Amino acid sequence: MECVTEIDANELCVSGDVATRLLSRYLPITKLKIDTQFSIKFIELLSLQEKSPEELEELLVKYLTPEERVNYERSKAPLYFLAKRIAAKIAFMEIYSGEAKFLYNQIKIENDEKGCPYFYMKNRIPGYALSLSDEANMVAVFCCRTSTF
Repeated sequence: MECVTEIDANELCVSGDVATRLLSRYLPITKLKIDTQFSIKFIELLSLQEKSPEELEELLVKYLTPEERVNYERSKAPLYFLAKRIAAKIAFMEIYSGEAKFLYNQIKIENDEKGCPYFYMKNRIPGYALSLSDEANMVAVFCCRTSTF
């Protein structure tokens, strides 16, 4: 699967079949079929910047794995790091189709050898595509269920 590096957010302000056709430009059709279940989340950094240290700590505990917490603390842009993970995990939970139940801080976001993000617990969680991006003071996350041919 090719890495989704850039998607115009204005094109994603649509739903159903139209979104599937638009996204087919970014994902190889021969290898991947986009399910109709997808979620797009936006987080303004200002919403995190306004949090008190105690409120920010609650978000860190709720959303980050211990490994992600270390990466957050080492990050040059920690609020972007946190915002992307919050948005991605909320989007994932909205469309997750498995029987298992788990907490946000049990899901880790890792990157493959090409730099593409994916969801991970004890192993990579198959069947989901993820794109994370940020610009100015906004984070955008796209997550969809997929199936291979």
